[in-house]
Amino acid sequence: MAAWKGRGDDQRLWWCQDGGSRRDQELVSSGAASSSHGPALAMFQNNVVAAFTGYRGPTDDPRIFMASFDRQSMVWAGPEPVKNGTFLTSHSPALAVHKRSRKLAWKGWKDDQRLWLSSYDGSTWTEQQESPGQEFLTNHGPSLGVQKDEPFLVWLRPDGQKVLCASSGNGAAWSTPKPLAVSTKHVPGVGTTA
Repeated sequence: MAAWKGRGDDQRLWWCQDGGSRRDQELVSSGAASSSHGPALAMFQNNVVAAFTGYRGPTDDPRIFMASFDRQSMVWAGPEPVKNGTFLTSHSPALAVHKRSRKLAWKGWKDDQRLWLSSYDGSTWTEQQESPGQEFLTNHGPSLGVQKDEPFLVWLRPDGQKVLCASSGNGAAWSTPKPLAVSTKHVPGVGTTA
């Protein structure tokens, strides 16, 4: 499955999949999901989940939203604001699944360069937690993945000079960030491996 923000001024989120039966691109939640940035996708409890920030336009909406795709009915549910709309960002959030819980990471809203984290166990989101230390700052949305059963976070420093990576062996405490040997102006995409 792929999902993306529309082209140019089209703030709607679109999706398509090729799982044996080709489907043309369609609107997420019949057009009710819109964003100024692309969504993050993850598989959670046999459904595809999308996390995205609200629409930026005449009425900015910095809340993080979730929509869920039921693979049997082929229907999107939502979007719903995460944690009653208290998680705010100015860029795309990052989403991964680790040990049967969703992990969400995001840059703060407007001038807040801090990285924030939360987890969802299937019924409740934890309170947002600030990433530790001055190295966990960015002007862009981060990437989040899982490798060898360990969550890891990748982000671009505010000066744009370094891409950093930290891991969390227990899913809570984060390691000291280490620079990655990459040269880019954008945050690298990451995934989950077994």
